[in-house]
Formats: sequence, C-alpha cells, structure tokens
Amino acid sequence: MGRLLLHRVAPPLALVLALAGCSHAMRAETNPERTYAIAVENPLASAMVVSYDDGTGSRLLGTVGAGQTERFVLAGARNAEITVTAVSEDRTATIRKSVTLRPGSVVHVTLR
Repeated sequence: MGRLLLHRVAPPLALVLALAGCSHAMRAETNPERTYAIAVENPLASAMVVSYDDGTGSRLLGTVGAGQTERFVLAGARNAEITVTAVSEDRTATIRKSVTLRPGSVVHVTLR
C-alpha cells in the first residue's frame, strides 16, 4: 500500500520540482525619479476619458466620472513635462492641459 501511494504522489512532486528548477528569476526595476502621480478632477457633467503624452506618444489612463477625482500613477514617463488630454465619452469635448510632474508628489489637474 505504501508503494502504491508513493507512485501516485511521486510523479506530481517530480513535475513540481522540475518546473521549479526551470524557473528564471525576473527582476522588476522601477526608477523612482520617473514615477509620478496625478489626481485628475472632473467637475464637468459628463465622464471624461483621460490620457497623457510625454513626447513619446499618447497613453490611456482611464475614465474620470462626472464630479469625480481619480488618481493615476505614471510609471516610466520619459519627461516631467506632459500633456494631459481628456475627451468626453461622446467625443464632443476635448480638454488639454500642460502639466509638470514632480517625483514624490501628486500633481492635481482640474478639467475645465
């Protein structure tokens, strides 16, 4: 009976050990000098879809509901000078704001 149990447990255990031996260590690095946060306040009557451009292309952040404020973390922004763009969900209104990011601080952006 002990041998039967060993045969049923050993193959899965061997598989786990083999997979563990094949894993590669991955190292995630972040540069705190290029990690920023913004709080986008939307006092408008409609939700706005928010993105930013750091000079290397536009990146979607998310939607800020009407009368809401959302906080976004921008990890790896290439420049501290960015343009925040907000477009109404029905695409009838667009707001652009020039923003200077500061490491370690939350920059507030009001959509008006």
